[in-house]
Amino acid sequence: MLFYLVAWALLFCVCLMVGTSVMGLVGCPSAIERPADRLLATLWVGLLTLATALLALSIVAPLRPHWCALVAAGLSLPALWSKETRQTLNAYRGFCTLPVVLGVLAIALATAWLVLRGTLLEDARMYHIPRVRWYSEYGTVFGLALLEPHLGFTSTWHALTAPFDVGIFRGRAYALANGFVCLLFAVNFLLVGKRICQGKMLDSDWFLTIASVIYFGNVIRRYTQIVFSPSPDVIVAFLIIMICWLFLIESNSSGRGLRTAWLCSLGALGLKLSLAPLVAISTLVELWRIRASYLLLCRFSVAMVTYVVPFLAVQFISTGFPLYPSTILGLGADWAIDTQTAELEAKLPPYYCSLWFSSNTLLRNTL
Repeated sequence: MLFYLVAWALLFCVCLMVGTSVMGLVGCPSAIERPADRLLATLWVGLLTLATALLALSIVAPLRPHWCALVAAGLSLPALWSKETRQTLNAYRGFCTLPVVLGVLAIALATAWLVLRGTLLEDARMYHIPRVRWYSEYGTVFGLALLEPHLGFTSTWHALTAPFDVGIFRGRAYALANGFVCLLFAVNFLLVGKRICQGKMLDSDWFLTIASVIYFGNVIRRYTQIVFSPSPDVIVAFLIIMICWLFLIESNSSGRGLRTAWLCSLGALGLKLSLAPLVAISTLVELWRIRASYLLLCRFSVAMVTYVVPFLAVQFISTGFPLYPSTILGLGADWAIDTQTAELEAKLPPYYCSLWFSSNTLLRNTL
């Protein structure tokens, strides 16, 4: 449990710095008026950006802790460049009051207890854990899906877990990423609880309250075993709520930068390809909003390439198809999985496997 608490504290600091850097580069950090809302948005942007950056790193190097630390440090440096971002970081220090610190610590302890009491499901043993191990040991490998078709399913969530799955912590870090996102999502209750007591609730706060209760309760009731694994299903469920909430709080914003909600939707694509419709819709909305600004259109294009290309590249390297299991953009690569197998994966849920398949055999043979 102590390992998880320390790792979550480290992730919190890194995500805060990375998120501040990104929001400073592509838009105005003060576009979200209330500081607490801005802090939550910054953490989500930082988390998704860090995961995407680690996935991109896996193309050229294994996801060892020292390489990942260098990437995290590089992404954090822009937060210290401008006076505005430094002022934003200093403003966040005002949240470090004793009641807030004790409340977050209590939530962290409860979350650690939650994620450490589960057992692994079959899909975690089948391809979540092996994919994390491949990232940690070798990075992205050409034709990895030829070993087992399920290994072709790319997720930035596996890349985020890989740096922690080393040394004495190997085999003990699989709930770390999902535990952190549960902790981050549970902070919603601390935020809205304080606003209820102060009588400062807005429409976006009521939405966040109701949606958080429903979704967090559903995760505890149905997805406890998934939380214990590196499965991206938990963050996918939570992220949909957070993106909707961000659109609400930014709907009346006068900020001149790109919207945080759209940045989060871009980062969501690398988590799971099933979120592509959400990304497409939010992208069209954002493109229409900034259509008259040449500078924002340039930033828009750079952000699109930065977030989307690593995911498509890793998919292509692993399977030969950028949109695997879809084969519509097959480029005839020598290492590509055969079309019939890819189409079969598209028809069946990824957690189903053939009767002859043994997860223990896969782990022995591939790791």
